[in-house]
Amino acid sequence: MLPSNSPRRHAIFFSMMPRTLRFASALWCILLSLSALVSASAAAIPEESGSAPDRIAATSRAAELAPGAAETAGRSSPDHHRRGRAAARKGRQSEAAPPDSLEARLSAVLQGRCLRGARLGVEVISLRDGKTVFERNPLLPLAPASTMKVLTTGAILKRLGADFRYQTLFLTDGRIGGGALRGNLYVRGVGAPDLVMERWGEIANDLAALGISEIDGDVVGDESYFDAERRAPGWPSPTNSNPYNAPISALSANFNTVQVSVLPTKAGQKPMVLLEPSSDLVRAVNSARTASGTALRMRRSFDGQANTVTVKGTIGARAGIRIEWLGVEDPPRVAASVLKAVIEQSGVKVQGKVALGLTPPDAELIYAYPSKPLAEIVADANKNSINFIAECLQRTLGAAAYGTPGSREKGARAVRQLVADSGGPIEGLELVDGSGLSTENRVTVKALVSVLAGMLSDERAGPAFLASLPIAGEDGTLRHRLLDARGRVRAKTGSINSARGLAGYVLDLDDRPAYAFAVLVNGYRCGETGVLAAMDELARVLVEAAGTVSG
Repeated sequence: MLPSNSPRRHAIFFSMMPRTLRFASALWCILLSLSALVSASAAAIPEESGSAPDRIAATSRAAELAPGAAETAGRSSPDHHRRGRAAARKGRQSEAAPPDSLEARLSAVLQGRCLRGARLGVEVISLRDGKTVFERNPLLPLAPASTMKVLTTGAILKRLGADFRYQTLFLTDGRIGGGALRGNLYVRGVGAPDLVMERWGEIANDLAALGISEIDGDVVGDESYFDAERRAPGWPSPTNSNPYNAPISALSANFNTVQVSVLPTKAGQKPMVLLEPSSDLVRAVNSARTASGTALRMRRSFDGQANTVTVKGTIGARAGIRIEWLGVEDPPRVAASVLKAVIEQSGVKVQGKVALGLTPPDAELIYAYPSKPLAEIVADANKNSINFIAECLQRTLGAAAYGTPGSREKGARAVRQLVADSGGPIEGLELVDGSGLSTENRVTVKALVSVLAGMLSDERAGPAFLASLPIAGEDGTLRHRLLDARGRVRAKTGSINSARGLAGYVLDLDDRPAYAFAVLVNGYRCGETGVLAAMDELARVLVEAAGTVSG
């Protein structure tokens, strides 16, 4: 029997028609042919007839809603659309994932009420064979929040290696003799983000051990290793003194924050207020009172010369100590003043003042202070999601890759190259900062997962990168999440405004990474708890699946 679509069968059938019917059928075919010509002409109308943004937006929406839509863009034949719809109806049931499959279970999580109407992207790949296990809007640019740190920390570990150490330099334009440094002491910052107060004390003691008991010049801070930009576009205003908004500098002290400690005294009296670090450029104004209850307010202001920490309200007589950290402005000058203060506390007399300036080219190096290994610094940034560290790392990366001064733009350029080298897409990336704090950042989940997968193949950087990520139920920002999957998820969290993210690895029963995954959710309409629960459920499904790939 001839097939139904055989041209010969159509001809035989046509010849069997009555003459009148054959004439009508022929006329109908001619009309259909004319219609097809009109349709083809309409499809050939040049691009100028519609705006490019409208076309791009329409194509993007179609691609998001229908897998393979991009492949059929531009096909305007009515027959093609009818065949496509018929095939979709016919094949929908056969193409649907089995209800117990990993794909179906992950899809079910995304159908939850909390994620309805949100803009989201999900990408999961198997690390056994590199194949994509699941994806949803993998190329949709989304605000990454602190999952941006995955890109920043991965890039700098690859560039400098886990054992790299910053070297903060101390130089003089004078000479040392007779127990005195005759000239200025320059401290040249190179972006070390770990110069907390304990380390400044070590520096002061080491300088005194060089036989210096007096400095008859100034203490000069040099921050020229980075550019002078303090905050990225899309960051909060400098008046926001939250520590996550601390300004950036190549020369910094204590994450460019001040620790404010308030201790109660007798009822009706002012409490004790202590500031650390101690600096002439950070002072306290205390108008608080010790009372029966606690309602403290602390804020920092800056008048262009000094930072003022204002403490108001009350602290309970039995409340115990209250501690808060506030960001401080003019970080290189504050750091230089901290150095002067700790030097004097170690018994060295400083005759001069605190100043900022460039280190003379012929200055003599008298001491270099090493930072912690980069692996430990990256772990601090990722596990505790410290924006200040990530921003220093981004600028350090820029300086290492493209020369000083280090900058956001140079660092972003190096990160973009990492994504490309990892086989990921660079389209849609807007890398405005290194921490994810900027509201202008945009990243795709496919770019994140490409870097995650690529990091594991780097023997020099991969182990340190994996170790830097928060561990579910154990430490960092995942300490209190996924308690029933303790130790099986290592991932960077992200949280800013109405954007949440989770990107990292799921481990198998032998503690080997089985999946790399990323999920970003923007513009959700339910509470944060619901979004985090959905993300954790996605990870939990992968944990259960990874239990079957051990060995």
